[in-house]
Amino acid sequence: MSATSPSEVTYRDLVLVNVLDRRLFYNNSAYDGQSAAINSADDGAIATDKVALLPGQTASFANYSSYSGGINGLMIDVAGLPSFTLNASDFTFRTGNSNDPASWVLAPDPTAISVRVGAGISGSSRVEITWADGAIQKKWLQVTMNATPNTGLTTPDVFYFGNAIGETGNSSGDAIVDAVDTQAIHDHPSAAPPEPVTSLYDINRDAVVNPTDESIATASATNASSALNLLSVPTASYTPPPERLPLSLFNWGAGGFPVYNNPALVTTNSGVVLAFAEGRATSQDVSSYAIVMRRSTDGGATWSDPVAVYSVTPGTGVVIYEASPIVDKITGQVFLLFNRGHQNPVTLLNEAHDCFVMSTSDDGLTWTPAVDITESVTVTEGNNPGPPGAYPDTPWGWSVIGPGHGIQLTEGPHAGRLLMGGDHRET
Repeated sequence: MSATSPSEVTYRDLVLVNVLDRRLFYNNSAYDGQSAAINSADDGAIATDKVALLPGQTASFANYSSYSGGINGLMIDVAGLPSFTLNASDFTFRTGNSNDPASWVLAPDPTAISVRVGAGISGSSRVEITWADGAIQKKWLQVTMNATPNTGLTTPDVFYFGNAIGETGNSSGDAIVDAVDTQAIHDHPSAAPPEPVTSLYDINRDAVVNPTDESIATASATNASSALNLLSVPTASYTPPPERLPLSLFNWGAGGFPVYNNPALVTTNSGVVLAFAEGRATSQDVSSYAIVMRRSTDGGATWSDPVAVYSVTPGTGVVIYEASPIVDKITGQVFLLFNRGHQNPVTLLNEAHDCFVMSTSDDGLTWTPAVDITESVTVTEGNNPGPPGAYPDTPWGWSVIGPGHGIQLTEGPHAGRLLMGGDHRET
C-alpha cells in the first residue's frame, strides 16, 4: 500500500526532550586555552554569572557580556536529545537591538554546531555553537532551537544573550559604555592573575586586567542612543503541528507476504523512517521466513513498497524473525538484529538460538551481509561471553532478540552505548 496523508515538516514525538540549561561561554579566550575548537576545555570558559534572557523577561547585566570577542560561544544542555548531529536548519539565529525581535535580521552563520554527548547537566547532551570573534557584538542575539526531528522538541526553545563591549555593570538602568566604565577598569588592575571568568573588568578575557582592557572600553564607548537596549522580550507563542493521522504500514498480503508480525520503527540521522516486520507464510511463529522493510523519506507521510532485506525459502524449516533495529546517532549507521531458528520436526515448535546482525550506512538503501553473532551474545556449550560468575554457565536453549527497537544511551558515563533487549531460557 502507499499512504497518502499530507507531508509534515515537523511532527510530534513520544520522547520527552527538555532543555535544561542555556549558557554563554567565552570562546577563544584564556579560559578555554585560547582555542576556537569545540571540546571539553570550553566548559572552563562558561560565563557562570550570565544567564539567558527568556521570553517575557526584561534584560539586565546578567543577560549580556562585555567580552571584546562578542557573542562567539553558546551551550545548550538538552536531556533526551534524539540526535547527536544537529545542523543550521535545527536553529534560527537573529540579531538586533530593538524591542521588536520580529524585525531583527538573520545573524551570521555559526562556524560550528556540535553535540558533546553526556557532557551537560545530569549527563545530558551539550550542544555547542560557535561564531567567529567579533561576528556578533554590541547587539542582542536571539536563539531559536527549532522543533525538528533532530531536536525532538514539540515547541521551539527561544532565548537571548547580548553583548556590550567594555560594560562593567555600573548601572542597572542602562548598558552605556562610558568613562565610568573605563575608570572602573583602571581602578581594578590584576593584583594576582589569573582573573576569574566572572571578572567585571577583564574585557578581552585574557585572565588579566590591564591598560589593554581600558583601551578596548574607550574604543567601544556608547551613548544613550547607541548603547545596548535593555529590552523587554515578548512572550513566545507557538502552535504545535497536528498529530499525524494513523495509517497501516503492513497489511497482510501486501508485497507478496501473506502475514506480517512484530513491527519495529526507527528514524535515521537524516530523517529517513525505517519500518520493519516479520514476513510470514501463515500466522504461526514457525512460518516466519523474512525480515521486511519499508522506507519513508518525508517523515512517514508516504512509504516505499515492502521489500525483504533478509529472507530464506518458505517451508524449509528455517525460521527468520524478530527484526530489532538500532540507530547509532553518532556514526549514522543503522544496525538490524534478528533471530534465526529451526522448526523441531517432532514438536513442530521453533527452536530459537541463533542471533544475527546486519547494518546500513545509507538509510536502508543497501545492507551489509548478515553476520552470526550468537557466540558473542549468548551462552553456548563451552562458551560464556560474560564476565565470570555474571551468567549461568548452563548453555541457553532459547535466546531471542527484541522484539522492537533498541536504544542508545544519551546520558551518563556510558553515553553512546547501544542496547538491545531480549530474553533467554536454559531449556
